[in-house]
Amino acid sequence: MCESKSKIKDLIIIPIGLILLFLLCLFTLKVFGLINLPRFINLVDENKTISITLNDKMKQNLQKAEETIVIANTTLKSSSIVLSFMSIAFALIVFFGFKQINEVYIIRNKLEREYHESKELRHKIKKEVDIFNKISSAKFLYAQKEYDQAWDLIEPVSNDISYEVPLYKGLINYRQKDILNAISNLEDALKHPDNNEKARTLCDIGNCLFEKEQYEQAIIRYENVITIKSNYLPAYNGKARALKRLGDREGAIKILEKLVLLDKDYESAYYNIACYKSISKKPEEAIDNLKKAIELNKENIGLAKEDKDFDNIRNNQEFKKVIKNS
Repeated sequence: MCESKSKIKDLIIIPIGLILLFLLCLFTLKVFGLINLPRFINLVDENKTISITLNDKMKQNLQKAEETIVIANTTLKSSSIVLSFMSIAFALIVFFGFKQINEVYIIRNKLEREYHESKELRHKIKKEVDIFNKISSAKFLYAQKEYDQAWDLIEPVSNDISYEVPLYKGLINYRQKDILNAISNLEDALKHPDNNEKARTLCDIGNCLFEKEQYEQAIIRYENVITIKSNYLPAYNGKARALKRLGDREGAIKILEKLVLLDKDYESAYYNIACYKSISKKPEEAIDNLKKAIELNKENIGLAKEDKDFDNIRNNQEFKKVIKNS
Protein backbone atom coordinates (compact mmCIF):
# COMPACT_ATOMS: atom_id res chain seq x y z
CA MET A 1 0.00 0.00 0.00
CA CYS A 2 2.82 2.36 0.89
CA GLU A 3 4.63 1.43 -2.33
CA SER A 4 1.59 2.37 -4.43
CA LYS A 5 1.28 5.75 -2.82
CA SER A 6 4.99 6.34 -3.34
CA LYS A 7 4.62 5.58 -7.09
CA ILE A 8 1.68 7.96 -7.44
CA LYS A 9 3.65 10.74 -5.81
CA ASP A 10 6.52 10.10 -8.19
CA LEU A 11 4.16 10.34 -11.24
CA ILE A 12 2.85 13.69 -10.02
CA ILE A 13 6.04 15.22 -8.74
CA ILE A 14 8.25 14.44 -11.79
CA PRO A 15 6.12 16.27 -14.39
CA ILE A 16 5.60 19.20 -12.10
CA GLY A 17 9.30 19.37 -11.57
CA LEU A 18 9.98 19.33 -15.23
CA ILE A 19 7.51 22.13 -15.87
CA LEU A 20 9.02 24.23 -13.08
CA LEU A 21 12.48 23.56 -14.50
CA PHE A 22 11.37 24.69 -17.96
CA LEU A 23 9.82 27.86 -16.57
CA LEU A 24 12.99 28.56 -14.55
CA CYS A 25 15.08 28.24 -17.72
CA LEU A 26 12.85 30.67 -19.54
CA PHE A 27 12.99 33.14 -16.71
CA THR A 28 16.78 32.93 -16.52
CA LEU A 29 17.08 33.53 -20.29
CA LYS A 30 14.72 36.46 -20.01
CA VAL A 31 16.69 37.98 -17.07
CA PHE A 32 19.96 37.79 -18.92
CA GLY A 33 18.38 38.97 -22.20
CA LEU A 34 19.14 35.80 -24.07
CA ILE A 35 15.58 35.39 -25.25
CA ASN A 36 12.78 37.69 -26.28
CA LEU A 37 9.64 35.85 -25.33
CA PRO A 38 7.17 37.83 -27.47
CA ARG A 39 9.47 37.53 -30.40
CA PHE A 40 9.83 33.86 -29.69
CA ILE A 41 6.09 33.55 -29.61
CA ASN A 42 5.85 35.52 -32.87
CA LEU A 43 8.44 33.27 -34.47
CA VAL A 44 6.48 30.34 -33.32
CA ASP A 45 3.34 31.85 -34.84
CA GLU A 46 5.16 32.75 -38.06
CA ASN A 47 6.55 29.27 -38.30
CA LYS A 48 3.12 27.96 -37.68
CA THR A 49 1.71 30.26 -40.43
CA ILE A 50 4.51 29.32 -42.77
CA SER A 51 3.90 25.71 -41.98
CA ILE A 52 0.21 26.15 -42.70
CA THR A 53 0.99 28.03 -45.93
CA LEU A 54 3.48 25.38 -46.97
CA ASN A 55 0.98 22.72 -46.11
CA ASP A 56 -1.64 24.51 -48.23
CA LYS A 57 0.79 24.88 -51.10
CA MET A 58 1.85 21.30 -50.72
CA LYS A 59 -1.79 20.28 -50.73
CA GLN A 60 -2.38 22.41 -53.84
CA ASN A 61 0.72 21.00 -55.48
CA LEU A 62 -0.32 17.52 -54.50
CA GLN A 63 -3.80 18.20 -55.88
CA LYS A 64 -2.31 19.56 -59.10
CA ALA A 65 0.03 16.63 -59.23
CA GLU A 66 -2.89 14.29 -58.76
CA GLU A 67 -4.83 16.17 -61.45
CA THR A 68 -1.79 16.01 -63.72
CA ILE A 69 -1.46 12.33 -63.03
CA VAL A 70 -5.17 11.86 -63.77
CA ILE A 71 -4.80 13.87 -66.99
CA ALA A 72 -1.64 11.97 -67.83
CA ASN A 73 -3.37 8.67 -67.18
CA THR A 74 -6.36 9.78 -69.26
CA THR A 75 -4.05 10.96 -72.02
CA LEU A 76 -2.08 7.77 -71.79
CA LYS A 77 -5.24 5.73 -71.99
CA SER A 78 -6.46 7.85 -74.92
CA SER A 79 -3.05 7.53 -76.55
CA SER A 80 -3.15 3.80 -75.98
CA ILE A 81 -6.60 3.61 -77.54
CA VAL A 82 -5.52 5.81 -80.46
CA LEU A 83 -2.34 3.79 -80.82
CA SER A 84 -4.37 0.59 -80.76
CA PHE A 85 -6.72 1.94 -83.40
CA MET A 86 -3.74 3.15 -85.42
CA SER A 87 -2.14 -0.28 -85.12
CA ILE A 88 -5.37 -1.95 -86.18
CA ALA A 89 -5.79 0.55 -89.02
CA PHE A 90 -2.20 0.02 -90.12
CA ALA A 91 -2.68 -3.73 -89.97
CA LEU A 92 -5.87 -3.41 -92.02
CA ILE A 93 -4.15 -1.12 -94.50
CA VAL A 94 -1.28 -3.56 -94.83
CA PHE A 95 -3.67 -6.52 -95.15
CA PHE A 96 -5.97 -4.90 -97.69
CA GLY A 97 -3.00 -3.28 -99.38
CA PHE A 98 -1.36 -6.64 -99.93
CA LYS A 99 -4.72 -8.08 -100.94
CA GLN A 100 -5.22 -5.25 -103.42
CA ILE A 101 -1.70 -5.69 -104.75
CA ASN A 102 -2.36 -9.40 -105.14
CA GLU A 103 -5.63 -8.69 -106.96
CA VAL A 104 -3.87 -6.18 -109.21
CA TYR A 105 -1.18 -8.77 -109.91
CA ILE A 106 -3.81 -11.39 -110.75
CA ILE A 107 -5.70 -8.93 -112.99
CA ARG A 108 -2.44 -7.93 -114.68
CA ASN A 109 -1.57 -11.56 -115.39
CA LYS A 110 -5.11 -12.16 -116.65
CA LEU A 111 -4.92 -9.14 -118.95
CA GLU A 112 -1.53 -10.23 -120.26
CA ARG A 113 -2.87 -13.73 -120.90
CA GLU A 114 -5.97 -12.36 -122.63
CA TYR A 115 -3.78 -10.01 -124.68
CA HIS A 116 -1.61 -12.88 -125.91
CA GLU A 117 -4.70 -15.02 -126.56
CA SER A 118 -6.35 -12.19 -128.51
CA LYS A 119 -3.11 -11.67 -130.44
CA GLU A 120 -3.02 -15.36 -131.35
CA LEU A 121 -6.72 -15.24 -132.21
CA ARG A 122 -6.20 -12.20 -134.46
CA HIS A 123 -3.35 -14.00 -136.20
CA LYS A 124 -5.51 -17.11 -136.60
CA ILE A 125 -8.46 -15.07 -137.90
CA LYS A 126 -6.21 -13.21 -140.34
CA LYS A 127 -4.83 -16.51 -141.58
CA GLU A 128 -8.34 -17.96 -141.93
CA VAL A 129 -9.53 -14.83 -143.74
CA ASP A 130 -6.61 -15.10 -146.18
CA ILE A 131 -7.44 -18.76 -146.79
CA PHE A 132 -11.15 -17.95 -147.16
CA ASN A 133 -10.28 -15.25 -149.71
CA LYS A 134 -8.14 -17.72 -151.65
CA ILE A 135 -10.94 -20.32 -151.64
CA SER A 136 -13.53 -17.72 -152.68
CA SER A 137 -11.30 -16.43 -155.48
CA ALA A 138 -10.63 -19.98 -156.66
CA LYS A 139 -14.36 -20.74 -156.72
CA PHE A 140 -15.01 -17.58 -158.72
CA LEU A 141 -12.26 -18.42 -161.22
CA TYR A 142 -13.60 -21.98 -161.51
CA ALA A 143 -17.04 -20.60 -162.35
CA GLN A 144 -15.37 -18.44 -165.02
CA LYS A 145 -13.64 -21.57 -166.37
CA GLU A 146 -10.23 -20.12 -165.48
CA TYR A 147 -9.07 -23.49 -164.18
CA ASP A 148 -5.31 -22.85 -164.20
CA GLN A 149 -5.61 -19.65 -162.16
CA ALA A 150 -8.06 -21.30 -159.79
CA TRP A 151 -5.64 -24.18 -159.28
CA ASP A 152 -2.72 -21.84 -158.53
CA LEU A 153 -4.74 -20.26 -155.70
CA ILE A 154 -6.17 -23.37 -154.10
CA GLU A 155 -3.38 -25.92 -154.62
CA PRO A 156 -1.14 -24.65 -151.72
CA VAL A 157 -4.07 -24.64 -149.25
CA SER A 158 -4.24 -27.64 -146.92
CA ASN A 159 -7.18 -30.01 -147.37
CA ASP A 160 -7.76 -29.94 -143.59
CA ILE A 161 -8.89 -26.29 -143.65
CA SER A 162 -12.25 -26.90 -145.28
CA TYR A 163 -13.99 -29.58 -147.31
CA GLU A 164 -14.23 -27.01 -150.13
CA VAL A 165 -10.46 -27.18 -150.66
CA PRO A 166 -10.31 -30.85 -151.76
CA LEU A 167 -13.74 -30.46 -153.39
CA TYR A 168 -12.62 -27.70 -155.77
CA LYS A 169 -9.24 -29.35 -156.30
CA GLY A 170 -11.24 -32.38 -157.47
CA LEU A 171 -13.54 -30.32 -159.69
CA ILE A 172 -10.60 -28.50 -161.31
CA ASN A 173 -8.81 -31.80 -161.93
CA TYR A 174 -12.03 -33.21 -163.40
CA ARG A 175 -12.32 -30.27 -165.80
CA GLN A 176 -8.67 -30.70 -166.77
CA LYS A 177 -9.26 -34.44 -167.39
CA ASP A 178 -7.02 -35.54 -164.50
CA ILE A 179 -9.66 -38.04 -163.40
CA LEU A 180 -7.59 -40.13 -160.98
CA ASN A 181 -6.49 -37.11 -158.93
CA ALA A 182 -10.01 -35.70 -159.18
CA ILE A 183 -11.44 -38.87 -157.59
CA SER A 184 -8.75 -38.80 -154.87
CA ASN A 185 -9.53 -35.16 -154.03
CA LEU A 186 -13.27 -35.74 -153.99
CA GLU A 187 -12.89 -38.78 -151.73
CA ASP A 188 -10.94 -36.57 -149.31
CA ALA A 189 -13.72 -33.98 -149.43
CA LEU A 190 -16.31 -36.70 -148.77
CA LYS A 191 -14.45 -37.78 -145.60
CA HIS A 192 -14.18 -34.24 -144.29
CA PRO A 193 -16.20 -33.86 -141.03
CA ASP A 194 -17.75 -30.50 -141.92
CA ASN A 195 -18.82 -31.46 -145.44
CA ASN A 196 -22.47 -30.42 -145.78
CA GLU A 197 -22.50 -31.13 -149.51
CA LYS A 198 -22.04 -34.88 -149.43
CA ALA A 199 -24.69 -35.39 -152.11
CA ARG A 200 -22.87 -33.06 -154.50
CA THR A 201 -19.50 -34.67 -153.70
CA LEU A 202 -20.83 -38.18 -154.34
CA CYS A 203 -22.41 -37.03 -157.60
CA ASP A 204 -19.09 -35.48 -158.70
CA ILE A 205 -17.34 -38.78 -157.93
CA GLY A 206 -20.01 -40.52 -160.03
CA ASN A 207 -19.26 -38.10 -162.90
CA CYS A 208 -15.54 -38.94 -162.64
CA LEU A 209 -16.31 -42.67 -162.77
CA PHE A 210 -18.57 -42.02 -165.76
CA GLU A 211 -15.65 -40.33 -167.55
CA LYS A 212 -13.52 -43.40 -166.80
CA GLU A 213 -16.32 -45.48 -168.38
CA GLN A 214 -16.91 -47.27 -165.08
CA TYR A 215 -20.67 -46.95 -165.52
CA GLU A 216 -21.77 -49.56 -162.97
CA GLN A 217 -19.66 -47.85 -160.26
CA ALA A 218 -20.97 -44.47 -161.36
CA ILE A 219 -24.59 -45.69 -161.03
CA ILE A 220 -23.87 -46.89 -157.47
CA ARG A 221 -22.65 -43.40 -156.58
CA TYR A 222 -25.67 -41.73 -158.17
CA GLU A 223 -28.01 -44.03 -156.28
CA ASN A 224 -26.17 -43.20 -153.03
CA VAL A 225 -26.82 -39.54 -153.77
CA ILE A 226 -30.54 -40.14 -154.34
CA THR A 227 -30.69 -42.08 -151.04
CA ILE A 228 -29.09 -39.16 -149.15
CA LYS A 229 -30.97 -36.43 -151.00
CA SER A 230 -33.92 -37.60 -153.08
CA ASN A 231 -34.38 -34.22 -154.80
CA TYR A 232 -30.76 -33.85 -155.97
CA LEU A 233 -31.55 -33.66 -159.71
CA PRO A 234 -28.05 -34.02 -161.25
CA ALA A 235 -27.85 -37.55 -159.77
CA TYR A 236 -30.96 -38.60 -161.77
CA ASN A 237 -29.47 -37.14 -164.93
CA GLY A 238 -26.11 -38.86 -164.31
CA LYS A 239 -27.75 -42.23 -163.64
CA ALA A 240 -29.78 -41.92 -166.85
CA ARG A 241 -26.65 -41.20 -168.87
CA ALA A 242 -24.86 -44.20 -167.34
CA LEU A 243 -27.86 -46.49 -168.06
CA LYS A 244 -27.94 -45.26 -171.63
CA ARG A 245 -24.22 -46.08 -172.02
CA LEU A 246 -24.96 -49.55 -170.71
CA GLY A 247 -27.67 -49.92 -173.39
CA ASP A 248 -30.64 -49.56 -171.03
CA ARG A 249 -32.41 -46.69 -172.83
CA GLU A 250 -35.82 -47.53 -171.39
CA GLY A 251 -34.36 -47.46 -167.86
CA ALA A 252 -32.68 -44.15 -168.66
CA ILE A 253 -35.97 -42.67 -169.95
CA LYS A 254 -37.81 -43.74 -166.76
CA ILE A 255 -35.20 -42.02 -164.60
CA LEU A 256 -35.48 -38.82 -166.67
CA GLU A 257 -39.26 -38.89 -166.46
CA LYS A 258 -38.92 -39.00 -162.66
CA LEU A 259 -36.56 -36.08 -162.97
CA VAL A 260 -39.01 -33.84 -164.89
CA LEU A 261 -41.69 -34.69 -162.32
CA LEU A 262 -39.40 -33.24 -159.66
CA ASP A 263 -38.54 -30.21 -161.81
CA LYS A 264 -40.61 -29.43 -164.89
CA ASP A 265 -38.05 -26.83 -165.97
CA TYR A 266 -35.04 -29.17 -166.06
CA GLU A 267 -34.31 -28.62 -169.78
CA SER A 268 -31.44 -31.11 -170.12
CA ALA A 269 -33.78 -33.90 -168.98
CA TYR A 270 -36.22 -33.10 -171.83
CA TYR A 271 -33.33 -32.94 -174.29
CA ASN A 272 -31.95 -36.34 -173.20
CA ILE A 273 -35.43 -37.91 -173.34
CA ALA A 274 -35.70 -36.58 -176.90
CA CYS A 275 -32.33 -38.16 -177.75
CA TYR A 276 -33.27 -41.54 -176.28
CA LYS A 277 -36.70 -41.51 -177.93
CA SER A 278 -35.05 -40.74 -181.26
CA ILE A 279 -32.62 -43.66 -180.85
CA SER A 280 -35.60 -45.85 -179.91
CA LYS A 281 -37.30 -44.72 -183.14
CA LYS A 282 -40.11 -42.86 -181.46
CA PRO A 283 -40.04 -39.61 -183.47
CA GLU A 284 -43.21 -37.97 -182.16
CA GLU A 285 -42.19 -38.36 -178.52
CA ALA A 286 -38.64 -37.30 -179.37
CA ILE A 287 -39.85 -34.10 -181.13
CA ASP A 288 -42.29 -33.20 -178.31
CA ASN A 289 -39.51 -33.42 -175.70
CA LEU A 290 -37.10 -31.52 -177.95
CA LYS A 291 -39.63 -28.68 -178.27
CA LYS A 292 -39.81 -28.41 -174.48
CA ALA A 293 -36.02 -28.46 -174.21
CA ILE A 294 -35.73 -25.64 -176.80
CA GLU A 295 -38.45 -23.58 -175.08
CA LEU A 296 -36.42 -23.70 -171.87
CA ASN A 297 -33.03 -23.12 -173.53
CA LYS A 298 -32.51 -21.92 -177.11
CA GLU A 299 -28.95 -23.26 -177.08
CA ASN A 300 -30.43 -26.75 -177.50
CA ILE A 301 -31.16 -25.90 -181.18
CA GLY A 302 -27.45 -25.83 -181.95
CA LEU A 303 -26.90 -29.05 -180.04
CA ALA A 304 -29.73 -30.82 -181.86
CA LYS A 305 -28.35 -29.83 -185.27
CA GLU A 306 -25.05 -31.61 -184.55
CA ASP A 307 -26.20 -34.42 -182.22
CA LYS A 308 -25.96 -37.87 -183.87
CA ASP A 309 -28.71 -39.16 -181.56
CA PHE A 310 -31.21 -37.35 -183.84
CA ASP A 311 -29.98 -38.97 -187.06
CA ASN A 312 -33.03 -41.25 -187.06
CA ILE A 313 -35.42 -38.29 -187.30
CA ARG A 314 -33.24 -35.70 -189.01
CA ASN A 315 -35.24 -35.95 -192.24
CA ASN A 316 -38.54 -35.73 -190.35
CA GLN A 317 -40.41 -32.60 -191.51
CA GLU A 318 -41.61 -31.80 -188.02
CA PHE A 319 -38.03 -32.07 -186.73
CA LYS A 320 -36.79 -29.73 -189.48
CA LYS A 321 -39.61 -27.31 -188.71
CA VAL A 322 -38.74 -27.26 -185.00
CA ILE A 323 -35.03 -26.68 -185.74
CA LYS A 324 -35.74 -23.97 -188.32
CA ASN A 325 -38.58 -22.03 -186.66
CA SER A 326 -37.19 -22.13 -183.15
